[in-house]
Parts: sequence; structure tokens; C-alpha cells
Amino acid sequence: MTTLTLYPDQHRIVEAVQDHESVLAYGSSRGGKTYVFFALMVMRGLHYAGSNHCVIRQTAASIPSTVWPTAMAVLKALAPGYHEHIEASTGTRCITLHNGSTIWFFGCQDDSAVEKIMGAEFATILLNEVVLLSHETYEKVITRLNASDVDKTGVRIATKLFADCNPKSKSHWVYQQWVDHKVPGTDRPIVDPEEHAWVAFDKDSNPDVDPNYYRRMLNFNDEQRTRFLDGEWYDELEGALFSRADLNDNRSSTPDAFDLTVVAIDPAMTSGPEADETGIFVCGAVGQEPDAHYYPIEDLSGRYHPQEWATKAIEAYWRHGAKCIVVEVNQGGDQNAYILHSIDPRVNIETVRPGQGQGKNERAKPIATLMRSRRIHHPYDEGEFKELERQMLSMTGDYDRKKGKSPDRFDAYVYAISELLTGKGPVRPVVISKIKGWFN
Repeated sequence: MTTLTLYPDQHRIVEAVQDHESVLAYGSSRGGKTYVFFALMVMRGLHYAGSNHCVIRQTAASIPSTVWPTAMAVLKALAPGYHEHIEASTGTRCITLHNGSTIWFFGCQDDSAVEKIMGAEFATILLNEVVLLSHETYEKVITRLNASDVDKTGVRIATKLFADCNPKSKSHWVYQQWVDHKVPGTDRPIVDPEEHAWVAFDKDSNPDVDPNYYRRMLNFNDEQRTRFLDGEWYDELEGALFSRADLNDNRSSTPDAFDLTVVAIDPAMTSGPEADETGIFVCGAVGQEPDAHYYPIEDLSGRYHPQEWATKAIEAYWRHGAKCIVVEVNQGGDQNAYILHSIDPRVNIETVRPGQGQGKNERAKPIATLMRSRRIHHPYDEGEFKELERQMLSMTGDYDRKKGKSPDRFDAYVYAISELLTGKGPVRPVVISKIKGWFN
């Protein structure tokens, strides 16, 4: 077997694994964290015949393009030619070594996927990009960390939990667990801090990375640059209504069907390349109050002329079988409702006219409460509503519209869920001739 050449930070992982049961490696992108963890997993499998190990990611669909190529690269480097004689199936996502040891690859995108993990036990578990997993999922999968395999001398294998990530905010449960040594969501210390270790990777630790790879990241926003380039945990915006932990703890699969859907619009005051975007969001509810759960379904926001945003919203209304279209009439007055009905008089319209003393944060507070009650769920794929989540994390109690762009998506999202909260079913169409201020 070939001896692997490791970088200094990778050597630190090996040392940490020797002394601790649970090891987290975090840092900049392309640092070689997953590579060394998988190499250690393979070595353990080769030493302990018949042992079982697994790699867990947020979704099974992402495995073939992420950790699977890394696994193949490790096998080729460890034993040139050996990888050609092992069973490696992308269908079952399992690697079977010559001595009967197995390395499984799992996603945990829904309850049924997690149940597949719960049906077995493993000597080693690698949580790849662990910050994308919920703490609830973590608590379930670590119950599968148990093994009684012995080597040729009768020494029993020590169970190991590996985790790697590009770090997020310090409010994330991963930071609390491994770095702060606190039970996530509490001030209570974990009972075994001596078994939890972390290794921080520097972006310069891997000399094989193209320098242009990191240069391009200099153009990222502060949050993304801190995460992927600097590889550091960042502080949440002080006074923000929502946190990364709020979002990540409530991620789930999007239901196939909804009991009620709503389209909401926050129209921009002007149009053109420098104008604010018009927020258009479709949200849905499953169940009824007080036990309903709410989901964002589709983001259609963009820079549009009035006829364009109205057409987009109406198409979504019919496509999703929506109860109504909610439109803000603070900007543009009742003209916004008229534009919608001039295109399609059949659509049901509810208007929102924010009054004095009801700022964006006041309207958003009930939504924040719902999310902390685990009743609003965003999808596992953080990129699906990336801009909405960025706006949510930037909303503070002292938000000043004059100092920044309007949180258009966020406003439409709040309007949609607020309507779902109070709505009981289909509403009667707005009668155009009775829209105040337009036909007078």
C-alpha cells in the first residue's frame, strides 16, 4: 500500500483522530479535509475486516458529484490498481473492500432517507459538510455509531465520528457543539468535551489548488468570502430577527401538495436597471391553524414593468391553484390591484396597506416566532431561496429603508405567509369598480 503524502493541516487531523472520538475539520474550500477523513476511514476498514463505515451528506443526489470522486481518488492514491478490484457501486452507493469491510454513502434529505441509516451500525461515520445537516439529524445518526469488530490481534475497533465543513455563523449548532463545547441551543456544557476536537484549515495549506480559485472568491460578499475563502466562523448581525440556526434547524423536503397556497407581490416603485426588484413569492400551507406548517414554494422576483410583474403573478396563481394574490398598495395605490384585474379579472385579490407604526420588522415578528416554533420550513438546498435568506438575515430592529435597498423578496414572503396564517379558504374576487381611488 502506498504511503499518502499529507499537508500540515491534514497531519493535524490524523493526530486529533488518534486522541479524540469526535473530530471536526473546518476551513476554506478545497483544503483537503474530506480527503484525509476518507483515507482514515479506508485504512480502518482495511485493518478491521468486515467492519462497516459510512459517509453522510445532506442529499443523496449530491453524492456522485462530491464525495464519490474524492473516495475514488483516495483509493487510487492508497493502492494503485487496487480500486479496480473492489466493488464500488454508484447505484447502491457502497464500496466493498476485499476483506468484506463496507463504506456506505447516505443522504438525509427526508425521513425515509434517515431511516435507511437507522437500520445499521457503523464503526466510523463521516458527516460531510455537516453545517448543512440539522441538529436533529445529527442526534439520530450518532446513535448508529457502534461496533464490536476486532483486528487480527483481538483489539476492538474504537468508534470515530468525523465531520467537515466550510464554517457558517457562530450561532450554528456545529460551532456550539465542537468549538464552544455547549449543548446546542443551551448554555449547558457537553458532558465529554475531551472527546470533541476541531482542526482549522488554512486556505494556503493545499499547494495543489489553482491560485485563481481563491482569487475569484475575493469578489464574494462578506459572508460567503468569510466562509469559503477565509474558512472562519462569522458573527450574526446584531439584532437580526432571524439567524442561520433558525433557518437550518427548520429545513425539510418540500411537500408534494399543499392545503392552501398564496401568491404575494411587493411592487417596486419604479422600473429599470437601477430600480429595486419587485418581490413575488409563492408560499403554501399544510394543515390548519393552530398546527399548520408553512413553506416557500417559488421565487419569481425580479426587475419588471408593472404589466410584467402582474403577468408573472397571475401565471403563478393559476399554476399553483392559489387562494389569492396579495399585493401591497402602499406604493402605487390601488392601481396595483387594477393592473392585475386588467390582465385577468378572474383572479382573487387581497390588498395590503401597511399603516403607520407597522414597519417591516413589526410585520415580520410573527413570522420569526413561527420559524422558532418549527412551523416554517425552507428546503434543504440553501441555494434555492438564497437571496430571500440573505434578506431575512439582514433584517434588524433598526432597519432604515433610506440606507439600503428594499428587502423585496422578504416583504412578499411575509405577506404570503401572513395571508396563509389568517386565511380560511377561497375569498370572493375583488370587484374592480369598487376599488377606491381608481374609478372615482
